[in-house]
Amino acid sequence: MTEEQVVDNVEEKIDVENIEQWKIDSMIQEVKDNNEEIKKLESILKNRISELEHQFNIKKDRLAKQNYFLTTTLGEYAKTQKLKKAKTQSTYSSLTGNVVIKHSAKSITKPAKENEGRLAELYPEYTSKEEVIKVDWKEIKKNLVMQGDSVYDKNTGEVLDDIVEIAEKEEEIIIK
Repeated sequence: MTEEQVVDNVEEKIDVENIEQWKIDSMIQEVKDNNEEIKKLESILKNRISELEHQFNIKKDRLAKQNYFLTTTLGEYAKTQKLKKAKTQSTYSSLTGNVVIKHSAKSITKPAKENEGRLAELYPEYTSKEEVIKVDWKEIKKNLVMQGDSVYDKNTGEVLDDIVEIAEKEEEIIIK
């Protein structure tokens, strides 16, 4: 049945008081057939979506691998050139864009929730009391200093390695 026939059948007026049994059976069968057709079309749709997603993922992965290779190559090339250096990154400029090399860096990371109680004891002036202990990490961080692989309190000299960890950010190459 074509779409036009379906639309035509919907618009057709049926005298329900004088309809014959064979017509009722025919209409019931038509509804069953239509429902089967809908299920078939839904199945085709789901399969097609799966195929398209799979094709997309293959192409996306291929392009991501190609970008990784190109980015790595550009990073290596940029390191051999004269770079504009800043504290956290170096930049190589080209006509079509810049290669930005973000330097590897260590930073003090916010401690896990279970260690916030200890920080609250050490820095009550940066602690707000609520139902939950909340530590003002931004302010506490100003009182901490990193030497080697240890974290110390600037004021007391106390080692805080058991509470605060040091995270090292890897070098990153960005194309802008």
